[in-house]
Amino acid sequence: MKRLILILVIMSLSKIQFGQIRNGEFDNWETIDSSGQPYQDLVGWDTNNEGNGFGFAVTASFEIIENNDAGVEITASYSGLDGLYSGIISQTIDFKGLVEINYLSKCDSIYERGACVVNIYDASDDIIYTDSIMQVETNYTTKSIDVSQLSLDNSDVITVEFRAFGQQGMWEDFQAYSEFNLLSVNANYISNSLDENLTIIKTYPNPFDKEIVIEVEDNKLIHYKLFDSQGTLVKTGFDNTISTIDLVNGHYVLEVINGLEVYTKQFIKL
Repeated sequence: MKRLILILVIMSLSKIQFGQIRNGEFDNWETIDSSGQPYQDLVGWDTNNEGNGFGFAVTASFEIIENNDAGVEITASYSGLDGLYSGIISQTIDFKGLVEINYLSKCDSIYERGACVVNIYDASDDIIYTDSIMQVETNYTTKSIDVSQLSLDNSDVITVEFRAFGQQGMWEDFQAYSEFNLLSVNANYISNSLDENLTIIKTYPNPFDKEIVIEVEDNKLIHYKLFDSQGTLVKTGFDNTISTIDLVNGHYVLEVINGLEVYTKQFIKL
């Protein structure tokens, strides 16, 4: 289902491109049979899941299912010599043309100084962006990182890291535990043909329930198309508010057409 969404986005897009993030819907996992106990690891991502050499596997990230969608739960359960520490997944992506990074997440559990943390590193492994949530969230929400905030010199790549911060050991100054759930991560890119005079278009909320709102600069006339996960056109029109009461829960792709410009964004109804 999710692969069809990605194919649809790439085919229908002329200005903003979704891509680069590998296995951004967390569908693909592989079994690692090493150091005794086999364990599941996330394809396309670097994790600190591993066999510890004593016949047991250490898995700080594992597959979850929410509303029939696959995701990953990252927990502060990476075993050190004397306690439990941060669970981490990360991926290195191209920086050139990158506009925005979106992720659908929920900070699911917090103990003392625990936190759900997002870090971005440059090619020298220096942190150029960090954000954290230190309270439990009841619902999944889409967060966005505006790449224009990033200060990056002489680097063509960045590494995006999601961390469930934890620190639990008898010799530590403080204790911390967290669980960080993710259902999707997308990286949006501008194509080389994009000029500097694009109309500003905003769409929200995401996830949605009863409607999707389209805000267009200078109230320009637009034409929208909404596709389901199978690529079927389910809504089309010229209004700035799309009624979605009759739609079933799942993934959708919204296409907003403004003259020669085409804006495409993935949505989820929960």
